[in-house]
Amino acid sequence: FTTWLFAEGSTSSVLGFEKELLLANPNPTQVTVTISVFTQEGDGPYDLNLTLEPLSRTGVNVRSIPNVGDRAGISLRVTATGSGSTPLKRTR
Repeated sequence: FTTWLFAEGSTSSVLGFEKELLLANPNPTQVTVTISVFTQEGDGPYDLNLTLEPLSRTGVNVRSIPNVGDRAGISLRVTATGSGSTPLKRTR
């Protein structure tokens, strides 16, 4: 498995923030991804599990992850597992 950390962010619409996580799977096989959201209040982690099809890309609105909603401070952990030999591409 491979893990990436995104140390800071916000989904607060009051502060005018929108967080979108973009994931791309350049592999010829499926990749399973878990997005874990941690809050500055110490809640969570709130997890979202996805399966990325081969040679695909996916956008995730972090606010739409169950129990996240509008939060002033969040951080993300993205973990990918699969048999692909090329790492997942990701950005926020």
